[in-house]
Amino acid sequence: MASLSHYSPQTAPILRVGSHGQVVKDVQAKLEQEKLYTASIDGVYGRNTQQAVKTFQRNHHLTPDGIIGHRTWTALVNS
Repeated sequence: MASLSHYSPQTAPILRVGSHGQVVKDVQAKLEQEKLYTASIDGVYGRNTQQAVKTFQRNHHLTPDGIIGHRTWTALVNS
């Protein structure tokens, strides 16, 4: 089960299209667990990840901008 509990919303990096690395893989795994992301977990924040993030944001009453900032991190860590 994907968990983001080791990330602090206050210090986690802001993620957007073009971001990459383990943190993106972790977010993709979390979104996959939430049934929002179905593409490969590749650590590249592309269009599929952006769309999954926007859906997650809408589901949690956040501005659906596709950017993982402090509020979206908080929702991801706590969901």
